[in-house]
Order: sequence, then structure tokens, then C-alpha cells
Amino acid sequence: MEVRWSCVLVAIAFLWSLPGEATGQEVPRVHLRTLSSVVLDPGHGGENKGALRDTGRYEKEIVLEVALRVQRILRQRTDVTVQLTRDSDRDLSYSRRIGMANEAGADLFISLHCNAAGNPLAEGVEVFVLSSSALAEESQRLRGRLVEPRGRLAAASDRASAAIVKDLFQVSAQGEALVFAQVIKRWLVTATGAVDRGVREGRSLVLRGAEMPAVLVELGFLTHSEEARRLDDPATQEKLAGAIVDAILEYDAAVSATPGELPIASQ
Repeated sequence: MEVRWSCVLVAIAFLWSLPGEATGQEVPRVHLRTLSSVVLDPGHGGENKGALRDTGRYEKEIVLEVALRVQRILRQRTDVTVQLTRDSDRDLSYSRRIGMANEAGADLFISLHCNAAGNPLAEGVEVFVLSSSALAEESQRLRGRLVEPRGRLAAASDRASAAIVKDLFQVSAQGEALVFAQVIKRWLVTATGAVDRGVREGRSLVLRGAEMPAVLVELGFLTHSEEARRLDDPATQEKLAGAIVDAILEYDAAVSATPGELPIASQ
């Protein structure tokens, strides 16, 4: 396994080292072998403002800026299709956000947020996946239900079959999400030097019903004065966006190298 991951990382490093701005040549776009569609979800929006930093800047603004940067870099460097749940200051329901990803047949869903805590010293990056108990609840809800055969479910013969297929997708997606969560957390911590708060299971509504690997990323704490300043800084936002793109590339390479068999994520 270590040898395989080393080869993957070397391949990614080689792709990023190809001639670019220094030679005046356009950097070749990376062809993602497994992922064809990614949905980015900037949390909050509209009257749902999210956490507030001391300068008056809200979470909804910062995460949208990061998401737009991720979208730009992905389009510049890869051939993946990138969709945002929102690209302006508007709120969406949790079900609509993940529903957009399901309808698009997306291969990856990333919900971006900033954290807040009563303790002003709390800081760092953490990534959430749907908990096993929440997944079990979603599976229970599907029993006896009819689901429209669209998106990734389009091949289902009828709505009853689509419900069965959806449940299978949900269960498979949770395991894959654990792998991607570890990858994206590592890239974000390395890029910014932030405190590593780990990968956690949660009951987030925005992750419920996901038919693809889905994670909720807390980029840092707006209640920590220094971390909030960094999150509001365009240079840090660019680092965060680049790290997210690097994580997507590594995950795609790993999935491509092990078709049908992902490495087990360590907590």
C-alpha cells in the first residue's frame, strides 16, 4: 500500500511540475480518470449568515470566496465539471444542496464552512462525514419508498428499484467519504499550518441522502482572532483552494489505481 501511494504522489508532483508560467506555456490540464463531476457547496447564504468574525465579515462570504477559487483552479487545471450550489448571496435548504449533487450525478460533494466556538482559543481544520447512525436512519427512510430514477439512479427500471439502488449508493459513499476526508484534511493542514482537529462523524443534514462521497469541511474558526484574520485573507483563501484541488487530484488518482477497492481510512 505504501508503495502504491508513493507512486500516486510522485505522479501528482510530476503533473504539477510540468512547464507553465516560467516558460510562457499553458499548463496542461489534468485528465481525471475517475471523477468527472464535483459539486462545491458554500455553506449558508442570504439571511443565513453563519459565523461572524470581529471585522463584520460573515462565514457565508468567506466560504463563497473559497469555493469560487476552487472552481476557478479546477477549471484551469483539470477537465472535471464543477458546479456550485450557490454562486451568489442566497440561502438554500440542506435537502436542495445535496439534491443538486444527486441530480447532477456528481462523483464528489464538498460542503465548505467556517467554525465557531465559545472558547476563543479553539482553532484548526476538521472534516465531517455522515455518521453510521444517521446513515442507518436514511436507509430506514428509504424502505418502501419510491425514488425518481434520475442522476446516478437513471439506469434503475422503476422508482422502487431506484430506492434500492439509492440505498446501496449511500452505504458505499460513506466509506469512500471517510477516505476522501482524510485526504482533504491532510492537504488543508499542510497548506496552511492549521491545527489538525481530525475527521469526525456527524449528523449534518447537508450530507444526508448523498449518493456520492460527501464531506463537510470546517476551514477554521472565525471566533479565533488570528485564524479568522487568515481565513479572510485572499492569500490564505488561495492556499485553501489549492489544497482542496490537490486533495481531489490525489483522491482521483487513488481511486483510479485501485478500482473497486479504496484504501482503508485511519481515524
